Amino acid sequence: MLVEYEDLLGVPYKLHGELPDGLDCSTLWEEIQRRMGNTPPPTSPFRCAASSGEFGEFENYLVETASRFECLGYSVGKATRCGDFVLLKGGACGVGRGLITLVDPSAGLFLSSLPRTGVTALTRDKVLRAWGRDVLAAYRFLE
Repeated sequence: MLVEYEDLLGVPYKLHGELPDGLDCSTLWEEIQRRMGNTPPPTSPFRCAASSGEFGEFENYLVETASRFECLGYSVGKATRCGDFVLLKGGACGVGRGLITLVDPSAGLFLSSLPRTGVTALTRDKVLRAWGRDVLAAYRFLE
């Protein structure tokens, strides 16, 4: 499955943002899921309640919604379907935690929203070069 995403490129970064004002990496994932016809659980409330685990602010979110996600493994290559996301260690993208969402599996194209660039398309190769060692895990939303 492919999802329309071109109109999201260049949308500004906004922490906990929603369209049209801007998106952060997790609210971008929510938008991709909606475009796929899914109803994702909201991510922002869980990110606001920071936790002390390795996953940081996402830890509470993943615990609360564990039955709705499948952990695919611990490398970028494990994300193989549109909407799969990869969680990166803190500071990897210049934010508390980074999250990149696969939007075109055949091209290996991910989207993320970064503070300096807003929503940006990244190839799998670029992700591996820039953040390959910073991957915590890849996940799939089970709608």
